[in-house]
Amino acid sequence: MLEITLNTPQTVEVATTGPRGPQGVAGQDGDPGPAGPAGADGADGAAGPSYAATSATSLSIGSGGSITFTTQAGLAYSVGARVRLYSTGTGAWMEGTVTAYSGTSMTILRDLSSGSGTATDWTINIAGAPARLPVGLNSYTNPTTGSFFLKRSSNGQYNELVIEEGPVVDGAPVLYLVLNQTSVVDPSV
Repeated sequence: MLEITLNTPQTVEVATTGPRGPQGVAGQDGDPGPAGPAGADGADGAAGPSYAATSATSLSIGSGGSITFTTQAGLAYSVGARVRLYSTGTGAWMEGTVTAYSGTSMTILRDLSSGSGTATDWTINIAGAPARLPVGLNSYTNPTTGSFFLKRSSNGQYNELVIEEGPVVDGAPVLYLVLNQTSVVDPSV
């Protein structure tokens, strides 16, 4: 404060401001505050396409040729996918590769089946690729009986390979691959 004396006995106060000083050093950051509340859950996404389907198209059970049937639109199948049609009433089934699928129409080239007759109560689902024998494996299929034999390397004899159908699980029979323990020298008889 600056004091100025005038001729008369009065005191006058005059404020003066000096030059601004340098800025001080920044202080340390404070501790983080508590986390805020969780936001609301977002909306569920749209359901993706499914492989599970049905068809009421009348189809004869068989394992050869192409068949076309009506099913649901928007399924996950594409050309080349393997599909199984299973009759819920008879237990018969057919498998094949999708050759066309557009809208509600699907076409497959059948190559496996079990059962006979005609059905209209089909459950449709994706199927696994059928087993294939390794290249060079000695085998023999008897053309009269249709029996399939594998040649054993230990004794040169053949054992019959049998596929047995087990219980139905999820609309399809469980298949067991059984190697008959009785050896034969000549499977052609």
